[in-house]
Amino acid sequence: MHRLANLQALRFFAASAVMLYHAPHLYERAGGAIDLKPFVSAGFFGVDVFFVLSGFVMWLSAAGKSGGVDALIFAFRRAMRVYLTFWIVFAAIFFYMQTWAPSRLANVDLARSFFLVPQSVRTNIHGISWSLSYELYFYLLVSLAIMLGGRRMLVITGATAIAVMIAGRLGWSIPFRSVLTGSHLFEFLAGCLVAVAYERGLIGRPIVLLAIGLGILAAAMAFAAFWLPHPLEYGTQRDIRVAWLLPSAVCIVAGFVGLERKLRLPQWTVTLGDASYGIYLWHPFVFIIWFDLVKPRDLSQTSLPLTLLAAIAAVLCLSLATTIWIERPALRRLKRRTISPTVGTPTRAAVK
Repeated sequence: MHRLANLQALRFFAASAVMLYHAPHLYERAGGAIDLKPFVSAGFFGVDVFFVLSGFVMWLSAAGKSGGVDALIFAFRRAMRVYLTFWIVFAAIFFYMQTWAPSRLANVDLARSFFLVPQSVRTNIHGISWSLSYELYFYLLVSLAIMLGGRRMLVITGATAIAVMIAGRLGWSIPFRSVLTGSHLFEFLAGCLVAVAYERGLIGRPIVLLAIGLGILAAAMAFAAFWLPHPLEYGTQRDIRVAWLLPSAVCIVAGFVGLERKLRLPQWTVTLGDASYGIYLWHPFVFIIWFDLVKPRDLSQTSLPLTLLAAIAAVLCLSLATTIWIERPALRRLKRRTISPTVGTPTRAAVK
């Protein structure tokens, strides 16, 4: 598929939003006196953007694919995009905790964490990886559609997934309940619809779309602040979160797509967008190390924010290094070894 530079930049913005959203909690526990939360409280929205982006990319990446072999190749490549970098981060986290903080592994389910099997955040070695279980589920739906005859069959697999979700909510016993009954499924399907609109040239007025998306996000945050008992990102409020943020994420993704031919964002945002998956995965681990290092030192209120900025810079550098020196070479070899029989050459899916 054709690489859309603005979407890569959007990946960077979304991953950075999530990273900044997580910073204030440890910053305050480390002794920071500046209240950073008002400035980054909407950062969790980056995950919703990622889910819509995933649907968009999966729809375009599945173009021209049909049959069992294509489905297996597609599923394998997408799974490796998820697992390759994740396993590197998993190994780093496990080594660090095993060596310096073994008590943190007391309740961890290592097997389920390693394979991204849905579980409680309390038993997950890398809590932020809950979203990756959804990603794997989305990839499974697209792979099944390809096996059944092509991406048009996603109507069937998507409808089946919705039926399973409804059945689970009505009390039926189903496995992996947290994912299979999650309303984030609609964000992925909405991303597919944005891709259909893009293919048909139906996306126009991108600035208006961006303004609407940001306006809905602001309204959602205000609604949560004044009328909800818990923050919008709270686990028990996923349906309300999706109801508000799905249209916002759709408008923002469509707006960035629509701007592709009118405005090119700075190249550094595109480059860091290539490393967005690493930013998403590395930042909680780097923040934990940062906290463990600065907490005992009782740093001044002047130096503490500077060390936090250094930790953020370390996340960006580590993510770029992982992408350039490990992920890209490995995925290039993978593409050469798995040739799609449908098109005769490796497909060029957008970087996750």
